[in-house]
Amino acid sequence: MRTRLHSFSNGKSNGRKGCVEQRLLAVIAMVTLVFCNTSCNSMPGNRVLWVCEAPRKMRWSVKGIATTPIIRGDTIIYMGGYAMKDQVFLHAVDARTGKRKWSSKDPISQFLVGSDRVFVLSRPDFFKTNPYMHRTGSLEAISIADGKVLWKAGTQSDFQNPQMLSVGKYIYCLTNKQTLTGVDQDTGKVAWELQQPDFQSNASSSSTIAEGDNIYAEMPDHSIRWMNGKAQRLENTLVLSTAPMLQQHLSLSNNILLIPASDGTLVIANFAKRSVTDSLPVGVVTGLLQAKDETLFFGSMQDENQLAKQTQKDPGGTKSETNTKPGSGADTKDGTNDSSDTKGGAANGPLVNQPDKNSPPDNNIAPAREKQEAKPALAPFMCALNMESKNWIWRTKLAGRQAGLPVIAGDLLLIATSGMDESLIALDIKTGKELWKNNCGPLSGEPVFDRGVIYANGKDQLNAIDSRTGETLWSVKPRQYGPSGSPVIQGDVLYMTADDSNLYAVKLTPPPDSTITKRTSSSNQMLR
Repeated sequence: MRTRLHSFSNGKSNGRKGCVEQRLLAVIAMVTLVFCNTSCNSMPGNRVLWVCEAPRKMRWSVKGIATTPIIRGDTIIYMGGYAMKDQVFLHAVDARTGKRKWSSKDPISQFLVGSDRVFVLSRPDFFKTNPYMHRTGSLEAISIADGKVLWKAGTQSDFQNPQMLSVGKYIYCLTNKQTLTGVDQDTGKVAWELQQPDFQSNASSSSTIAEGDNIYAEMPDHSIRWMNGKAQRLENTLVLSTAPMLQQHLSLSNNILLIPASDGTLVIANFAKRSVTDSLPVGVVTGLLQAKDETLFFGSMQDENQLAKQTQKDPGGTKSETNTKPGSGADTKDGTNDSSDTKGGAANGPLVNQPDKNSPPDNNIAPAREKQEAKPALAPFMCALNMESKNWIWRTKLAGRQAGLPVIAGDLLLIATSGMDESLIALDIKTGKELWKNNCGPLSGEPVFDRGVIYANGKDQLNAIDSRTGETLWSVKPRQYGPSGSPVIQGDVLYMTADDSNLYAVKLTPPPDSTITKRTSSSNQMLR
């Protein structure tokens, strides 16, 4: 056998044998290459059911983009492409076969999904045009079934696209000229407009939020206005006492509006009940906020020195600086704090020490060096706050700042961290105790919990994590670059997008005796 492999030059028969052996080696090399690609795409085995490749009209020099997929019946909708050359399109894909049904004709920057149609903001040459020139685009309605354009309405903006806020009775849009517009879903015609001074949002990206027909916006005077788009009227105006600027995005959770401010305070407003809290000193909020029943979960930067002093003043409180419990005094039957000292310094009582306004000023002026106070030792914490009693339930110190939205997964609170530590952390939702940590970050989007398994889009791959131990069970890598957005689950199939703009269907094999709790994809996707 060894002689045959090495005798290629003597005679025609040897030449023919050499050709056969070369072809055989080529076949073996191709099979090996396919095997390597398959093993890179999924482990263990081949979990990838299909891959829908986004069309590429040119060679890419950097990674592309893709949004979280949205499922409508048997159709998956997502936005993906190459932003550098204005090649970002909307794609509709068959959920069972992975075949692309249709793609938008024009590049788009945002889309909202309705019941049977998709509303898109198309922007020809959006990324190539001088940002200080007028650019003409269009608001379009596209049929989900066949991709046909149902209607098209022109738009114009000075610096960037108009922003679609939500879909309710109308399509609610906010322009750079601070005009709130309600567009008819069936015709594309403007049904009504609300202009200055009745409506003048401070900044479209962070200070305006909408859900269905309800629109909330921060005004230039830092008041918050609630608009009822269905009734086409201003419902209420919330005047903030301290009038701080927003430090983070407005958040809506369970019909509660959460307003974190730049001065480290938080206002909780329930417009339906016409109730609002005072400005609660909670520290600088570092991420999105999540509410469940009467509990609010959020990350914030807090002063470790002050927390240590508060803990020392409270002999009945916890000795740990990383986890605190409610109630500096005796707890009443309803769980609220019965302490009469509402300005107490306990770390597990009222939020933060407040200076006594009635105390006389300190006239004893000491030398600057002796009088100089220590700088706050700010550290990232994850917090649970009782919105009724306004008391801390627990506060847990993190190794990195909270990133994204806290995800509730049964008895777990899942936290993605960024900065010096890029991990996925599971806390006990009742006590705040850290149960496990998985170094799969930085995460793209929010993790998904489904039947005992957590699915998280990490830097390079999709990770399936055991919710009990935090151990990685298996992972799937995209063909190129890393995952994008959040994964979405339907039945036993997980759908994810990647920065190669492709859509992947991944087969799941979760434990059969576990409880199903999964994330539903948002219908609002915007290219930022």
